[in-house]
Amino acid sequence: MADLEKLANDFEKYLRLQSPPLALRMLRAGEAAPEKCRQPFRHLKTKVTICQGFSMARKYGWTVRMGAEDMACPPGAALFGFFQNTDYFDAGHMAVPTYAPDLDAGKALEQEFPRFDYNEYEAILVAPMNRADFEPHMLVFYAQPAQIMRLIHGAVYESGGGLESWTQCRFGCSSVISVLKSGKCSFNVPGNGDRVFAGVQDTEMSFYLPMARAEGVAAGLEANHQGGTRYPVPAYLMYQPNFPKNYARQMEIWRELEEIQE
Repeated sequence: MADLEKLANDFEKYLRLQSPPLALRMLRAGEAAPEKCRQPFRHLKTKVTICQGFSMARKYGWTVRMGAEDMACPPGAALFGFFQNTDYFDAGHMAVPTYAPDLDAGKALEQEFPRFDYNEYEAILVAPMNRADFEPHMLVFYAQPAQIMRLIHGAVYESGGGLESWTQCRFGCSSVISVLKSGKCSFNVPGNGDRVFAGVQDTEMSFYLPMARAEGVAAGLEANHQGGTRYPVPAYLMYQPNFPKNYARQMEIWRELEEIQE
């Protein structure tokens, strides 16, 4: 198991995050969650969206377990395989008319999303990584674009190449599925649901990091940092500024009076 405390410290040192990275594990049937975790329907008497559960973890510091009984979001429940009959969703009805002009276009949109098989997993378990009492499959970051830039720097430091991201700016939680299936890092622009239900801010993007890559990305961040690429990004200040003519005239007067030696 990766040293989550050390990784959390590394990410804090090199990224200065406003909210902690989330540790995420997909639980199979019968797999126990930590004793101290919140299940929205059981403990809060409410059902939630998956992104809402993510925000509970990163803003409240909770460990959150979400299964079929907790699902308020039909797309999320369909893509994560919590319910079997998805014919209505698959046909494109939830995309029309907001995101597609007709069912043919809507169907084409929905079939592009990655999915888990029905009952492949029983629940999603998520917690701030520095408090996670379980072995995660991946880390999820919500951060400013410049911080996501730094994560990309770290991700490509050893492997080379570049990072790919696929998005419709809908159902951002599906990035969890695609990254767990591919084993590759990815980033995303949070969609409408993230913003409406989970309080994701206009300044935030998301980044998805498989645990198998976590230590390498942290090492890449450290190497970048030592090389001078850092966050916060330092402004270049070693230049002489220009001013309006009336300001410049004052400098000319001082030169004429030989108060300025050049």
